[in-house]
Amino acid sequence: MREYALASNSAPGNETDELPHWDLTPLFPGLAAPEFAAGFTDLLQAIDGLAVLFEELDIRERPAGEWRSAGVVDFERALLALNDIEQWFESMSSYLYGHMTTDSRNELAQARYSQLQERTVLLSTLEVRFNAWIGTQDIDRLIAQSSMAAAHEYPLRQLH
Repeated sequence: MREYALASNSAPGNETDELPHWDLTPLFPGLAAPEFAAGFTDLLQAIDGLAVLFEELDIRERPAGEWRSAGVVDFERALLALNDIEQWFESMSSYLYGHMTTDSRNELAQARYSQLQERTVLLSTLEVRFNAWIGTQDIDRLIAQSSMAAAHEYPLRQLH
């Protein structure tokens, strides 16, 4: 039976107690920093605020035959808010994931990531509502009247 020895990748005398990690300080100074806490809380509140905005603008799937044209202002408010929150969500999720991939025992990162995943359900629901709502809109009119819609022409037409 062959025996195998574990080899060390470090040169003699180069041992360290510090594990490798990502430099995430350009985003936040740390998980315990007030800047992170404020940004995290603001994101959760922004997702809740997006749900309120969608109710206010009546963004939802409509039964066959029920059609309500959105104004350009409503469309742009909804799209801008959704895009901003999705980008913010991805950045926050990546920040937390960066902490967890280098330290799987980081309880604070795990807890915050779990909280963020809870909001994923609401955000996903809002995305579905937006997509269904877009399917009921006059896309040609929106694209003609809105530079924001024109910039998103391809995905809008795919949803329609």
